[in-house]
Amino acid sequence: MRRLYVIMGMVRDKEYEVCIPPLARRADVFLACAPDEDERALPAQTVAAIAERQCRAVFDCGSAAQAIAMALDRAGPHDCVLICGSLFLVGEAEKILHARQKPTDG
Repeated sequence: MRRLYVIMGMVRDKEYEVCIPPLARRADVFLACAPDEDERALPAQTVAAIAERQCRAVFDCGSAAQAIAMALDRAGPHDCVLICGSLFLVGEAEKILHARQKPTDG
């Protein structure tokens, strides 16, 4: 069975009440976090509280690093991990995932 893991964090001045529910509804597991690099970050607790209205498996991970680690630890080879919300979060996730890559033997 394929599962969808949604990692989501947003900033306070965006329409988060509109954006979070449709993604939470489709998620099998929803991992709430807050972008580190922005003072406008919406607290992960708020993201989680909104997502809980639509998804049974919601986790308040606090940071992107914790959310990514949890998703990658739990997701199987056929599951999908979607990182979305703030572009600050997406940029942060890119750095985290790049740092996690193992160098290839050439």
